Amino acid sequence: MLLIVFTACLTALTRSSFGWDFASSSRYRINGIIFLISLYFWFLETYPVDKKKTSAIVLILTGLYFIGINLNHYEYLGIREQQTNFGIIGYNSGKPDLLNGDKTQIELYIKILRQSDSLNTYHLPTNADLTYYYPYGIRQGPQLVKDDPKLEMPLSVREIYQLGDDYFIDGFAFITGNSANHQKVYIGFKNQEDKDPVFFSTKQIARYDLNTYFNKFNLKNGGYQARIHAADIKPGENKIWLMVSVKEKVKLVETDKKIIK
Repeated sequence: MLLIVFTACLTALTRSSFGWDFASSSRYRINGIIFLISLYFWFLETYPVDKKKTSAIVLILTGLYFIGINLNHYEYLGIREQQTNFGIIGYNSGKPDLLNGDKTQIELYIKILRQSDSLNTYHLPTNADLTYYYPYGIRQGPQLVKDDPKLEMPLSVREIYQLGDDYFIDGFAFITGNSANHQKVYIGFKNQEDKDPVFFSTKQIARYDLNTYFNKFNLKNGGYQARIHAADIKPGENKIWLMVSVKEKVKLVETDKKIIK
């Protein structure tokens, strides 16, 4: 236990200059968690657990451990899942630099993946395998409902990637004053020859930073991901639009992003 305490303190001191967010990341909490587990077993071995009071303390400590430490990792795991799946699609499309991990080790990752593939040890999922995670946007019909000019819609088009024959776009969008849990986000493309943008459906994703940034509690599901066939986008300049529909409210906004084919 002394070794664990010493290692945890040394880690905290050497990483203190990186700030609390960095120091509290999962890889630096391991020693602290082991120390808490050690205290937990010490408690069980020191006090009889047949008493109701002791049993209640054990249950409380178990609940606090699960809620305070384990449950916090679901956000991290969700982000890792997005990064990993997108990196696989990038690798399959000839852009291995999108692989999730240390960017200085990309060449090593490529070597290992190629060796595992040639030895029939492990094969990355194909783009077709990831269609469930990255579904193609469905083209929507003409928009008969006009948006309410009084509504405000914070939005972001964070990244635009062309991988193979597909475009991948992600960001966030929501109507101010409304929960993002049951909203639908559509991405539109307005060619210079079009009168109105053509919209496609997107996949709702979790954005764990929105509640913190906007000081709200109901915006976690305000993120979106779009996967569009390149053939569905006309040649030339295409301005990107976003549309959000929630509780019979509709808001359309032209963004400052564009795709040029």
